[in-house]
Amino acid sequence: IPFLDPMQETMLEYELSSRIAEVSIADKPKIGVMAGVNLQGGAGNPMMGQRMSPPWVIYQQMQQNFELVDIPMEQPEIDPEEIKVLFLFHPAGISPATEFAIDQYLLKGGTVVACLDSYSVAAQMAGGGNPMMGTGAATTSTLPRLLKAWGVEFESGLTLAAPVHATQLSDNRTGLAVLSLPQEATPQKDSVITRDHESVILFFPGGFTRTEACNFVYESL
Repeated sequence: IPFLDPMQETMLEYELSSRIAEVSIADKPKIGVMAGVNLQGGAGNPMMGQRMSPPWVIYQQMQQNFELVDIPMEQPEIDPEEIKVLFLFHPAGISPATEFAIDQYLLKGGTVVACLDSYSVAAQMAGGGNPMMGTGAATTSTLPRLLKAWGVEFESGLTLAAPVHATQLSDNRTGLAVLSLPQEATPQKDSVITRDHESVILFFPGGFTRTEACNFVYESL
């Protein structure tokens, strides 16, 4: 590590562990990426007034330590021996067959990180949900069959609103569904993800609930 930022002192353990893992693992673990929006960026279409867009930051960060395998939304089977983690990002319009494939992947020992959205601003900016354009993903995403089988519900047609954490928008409106959470409102005080943030802004967040069929332990991040 050529330089350690004193401002990032709390990240020292993570930085050391990350560097050790980089030099001790001959082959990078494979992470499958199944996304309903374009995380890789692209050249754009000048004829349509579209400019070149860079890859999302999270995609660039994962590329540093993992081999990313882009998996189509219609993938019939996912091998946990090959794909160590499946990163499922805004799976708008996912088919029942693909949900079944993901369920089988989990049952065989795979790991899934699922990012669902009650209203994706990124999809909306890309033209999502506009049948006249014929492009982009829908602005809502969920896994209705898979979540039900694992005892979880996610109502993709609703967003959370909290007046106490509402955000004051630039046009003097109050965004009841745009939440500004101070550090004390984040549940994991020792999480490396949130502990150094003074606040976190959530745009149109959704909410998960457990059902009676839920028989596993979960933690809120």
